[in-house]
Parts: sequence; C-alpha cells; structure tokens
Amino acid sequence: MNRIVKYQSVQSGVFNGSKNLVDFEIMDNTQHNFKNSYVNLRGNVITTDTTPRAFGKAVYNYNFKWIDGTGAPSNYKFTNEAIIKNARLTCDTQSAPLEDTRLSDILRTQLAHFTSSDDDVYGQSYKDISQGRTQGDLIVGLGLDLVKEGSRMSKNNEVSVQIPLNKFLELGNMENFPTNKLGKTRLHLELNLDQEKKLSISQFQGSDMAGDIGNNDYLLFDDILAGSTGDVETLTLTQEFVDLKYSPFWVGQLLEITADKVDTAQTPPTTTAIVVQRMITNISYNNQEITITLDESLTTLTVDEELIDISYNGVNWATASLEWSQCELVLEDG
Repeated sequence: MNRIVKYQSVQSGVFNGSKNLVDFEIMDNTQHNFKNSYVNLRGNVITTDTTPRAFGKAVYNYNFKWIDGTGAPSNYKFTNEAIIKNARLTCDTQSAPLEDTRLSDILRTQLAHFTSSDDDVYGQSYKDISQGRTQGDLIVGLGLDLVKEGSRMSKNNEVSVQIPLNKFLELGNMENFPTNKLGKTRLHLELNLDQEKKLSISQFQGSDMAGDIGNNDYLLFDDILAGSTGDVETLTLTQEFVDLKYSPFWVGQLLEITADKVDTAQTPPTTTAIVVQRMITNISYNNQEITITLDESLTTLTVDEELIDISYNGVNWATASLEWSQCELVLEDG
C-alpha cells in the first residue's frame, strides 16, 4: 500500500475572495504519483436562522453554484477544477516554470467536455462540489447528512472538495514525479473563492419549494377532521412514496405550514387561517406513508374543530456563507 503525504498550504485560512492564494512546498528526494494526488479544500457552510427555535438550529439544504456573466447564480453544473483560476509549478533545478497555466478554470472546464466520457463524469459526481439531482430528483448539498427517517438530527458536516492534479496540470498525469532529480518543488495556486463573482451558495428547498421539487402534490398534508382533539403535532403527507429517496423531508428541516382551522359547531362554520413555522423532529415511514412530528404544536383542536387545506413551504435561511478554513496537498508516493 502506497504511503500518503499531506502538505499544508504555506498560507493559513480562512480563505476567501480576497485571500485566495495558496502555495505548497514539496520536499526533495521523493517521488510522487501525481496521477493519484489532489488538492483538498476544506471548509464549512455557515447558516443562520431568521428566528431562533427552542429545539435548536435548523439544517438547510443547498447547492454550490457558479456566478454567470450577468452576476447571477447559474444552474450550470461545474466541475471541481473550476475552483483553480491559475496554476504554477516550479522547482529548484529549473529557472523556468515546469508548468504555468493562466485561466486554468476556463481551459480545463472546456477540455473536460472532450476528455471525459459521461460515465467518467457520473462516476465521480459524488465528489463534485456542484451536485446534480439524485435518483429521487432532489439535490443534496455536498457535506450534508440529511436524515430521512427517525429522530436523529441531520448534520451540516465539513465540506471537502478534492481537485485532482491531473485535472489542472499536464504534469499531474505523471505516476513518478521525481523531486529527487528536480529538487524542492513548489505549487502555486490562485483560487476562485469570491462569493459575489465566482463560487456562490444557493438554498435548495427554501421558499421556492414547489419549483425545487417540481411536484405540487408533495406539498399537501391530510386533513384532520372533527372528532380529533388535543395538540396537533404530527402530520401525514397526502402523497404516498414507494421509496424514501423521493421524500422532500429531513429531520431538522424548517417548514412554513398553512392551514384552515374550522369550527363546525358554529352556523355557518367559522374559519381561522393558520400560518406558522415549525421544525421536523421525527419522520415515520410506513406502508408508503410519511408522517412528520413537529417541535411545536400547530394548534389545539376541540371535538368540533377540524384542520383542512394543510400545506407547507420551505423557509429561507437568514444568511449563508462559505468559510474555507484549510487547503492541503495530498500526495501518493510513486
């Protein structure tokens, strides 16, 4: 088994749009398999809630997007090498650079269309910072652990973005890069980390829930008819699901729920509109039915009251930012 060596960047984090230069110094007297090596960019997606909740902080779904020429986030799926704008490789024994590529992001993302098959692209897509839709036709952001059943809280884990050397360096295809002959080697990178102009983050399944999941039938809950009494803390989705992969829910998700509370004892019946925000604390999946439990009751019903026309939408985060804390070079010995 080959040995793995990690080099931390000379610069320390946090990296961002204005602090986007990283350098790695590779010691001499070694040989490395560049073809199996990569730059690893590590960070976190930091979100804040509009209104804090007693149960805890909400977990939001998201996706990384690229800012297009109009200055707006694009739905175009991009590959990890787009993060590297410029790349320069030098060594002690050569006065000229071993390799120096300006606008590597443009060059490499265009070449990828001609050098990678569809199978290659799909096979590596789980590593991509820009995630595509899953088999359930949903998007799950890189680093997210969205719990679809049970009561375990979903997690927004650290994001780890691997950028293979052979995706932005021609010498990245070498299986035995000889620093024992070239001497100490330096890799200098300029990264596309500007959240306003390059790499951004957009919420998925927020206030445009219908557009994101593409099915209005997924937005409806069963009515609770007269005869049921007490606090309304659970709701059953009207749509049945043959597989949980199609479910738009996760534990820790914040929903805006609307409903009409009808008092059937009145003549004519009186209706009160309800619009509240609630967090999911438990999800039950049984016989293709999904039932969610909320952190607070929607309302309290008496024997003559019913809750009808129950639907929901996602809730937008207050703020979201990318915090890239660390950049490292992971080399496999040749």
